[in-house]
Amino acid sequence: MGKTAGNRDWAQIYAIYHNVLIYDVFEQWQTLVFLLFHAFVFSLLSVLFLIYFDQICFFLDSFFLSGAARLAAGFTGAVTALSAVCLLFAAANFLYSDVPLQYEMA
Repeated sequence: MGKTAGNRDWAQIYAIYHNVLIYDVFEQWQTLVFLLFHAFVFSLLSVLFLIYFDQICFFLDSFFLSGAARLAAGFTGAVTALSAVCLLFAAANFLYSDVPLQYEMA
């Protein structure tokens, strides 16, 4: 029961996979920075919508009806807050799948 030429030793498989993991982590750092930066921007926008909600509604009153202006401002603030949460979740998922999960798989 000897090895055939097509089978690889576990050490060779681990060495190849480990090199791919190290390359993958260092290659995709821009994705993490992109996600965190945009999560920060969207969270800042949602806080600004919350602080200046009345002023935004007064501004939108000139374009819409009174109820529609509040709806538009509230909807926009809610969407920016949800986008910030989703981007933070994506960044956390990216970190989890890039570092510890790949270490577990290796």
